[in-house]
Amino acid sequence: MDEDEDDDGPINLKKSDDDKKTNEKIKREHEASTLWDKIDYMLQSNEVLLAKSLKTKIELAEKKAREKQERWKLLKEVEERKACVAENKTMANILAEENRIMTLNRNDMDDINKE
Repeated sequence: MDEDEDDDGPINLKKSDDDKKTNEKIKREHEASTLWDKIDYMLQSNEVLLAKSLKTKIELAEKKAREKQERWKLLKEVEERKACVAENKTMANILAEENRIMTLNRNDMDDINKE
């Protein structure tokens, strides 16, 4: 029996070492896969955040472009109103001058001035 015990002892030790190594290898692989899963999740989160920030930047740029377009429209309307006011003022001056000429007394004028 002593011989059997001696034979079982070294075999069990070797088996135990192999099992430990295998278990440690499995544990390391599991930790590595868990780390890879965490890295993948972080990358996906980063991509989502990047997409959201790009979307926000695009929306902000579009909003600024719309506001700029609206300002240009307002400026155009203001300039058109100024031009209209200037035209009306000029026409009023011309009509006032024509009315003044039409109401002049022609009896004191010579023939050239009457024409």
